[in-house]
Amino acid sequence: MHRFYTPRNKLKRIVIRGFVTVSLSLSLFIALIYFKQHSMVYHPRPYGAGYAQALPTNGEEIFYTLPFGKQTAFYIPARNNEQLPSRLWVAFCGNGSLALELDDNPCRLSKS
Repeated sequence: MHRFYTPRNKLKRIVIRGFVTVSLSLSLFIALIYFKQHSMVYHPRPYGAGYAQALPTNGEEIFYTLPFGKQTAFYIPARNNEQLPSRLWVAFCGNGSLALELDDNPCRLSKS
C-alpha cells in the first residue's frame, strides 16, 4: 500500500528529519569533545636521554608518581650548596613550548 502525503505533511516530515539529524550530530560532537577533552588539553612528551646527560654534576633526577602516572623532574641545587629545601615547585612548559619547538629543549627560552 502506497501512502500519499500532502505537500504540507511532506514539508513537515523533511523539517522534522532535518532537526533530528542536526540534533543528533551536535550531540555526538559534544560527546566526542567531552570524552576526548583530556587528550586535547596537554600533549605530554617524555624526556629524551639528553636531558639527564646535560645535567651538571650536582644535578639530580627526581622521580615521583601522580594519580595519572609516573613523572620525572630535574633539580639543580643552589650554587652555595646550602641545606636542601623543604619544598620544591615542579613546573612544566606545556603546549606553548611544544608549539614553539625551541631546539631540542622545550623548556629553554632563548634571549634576544
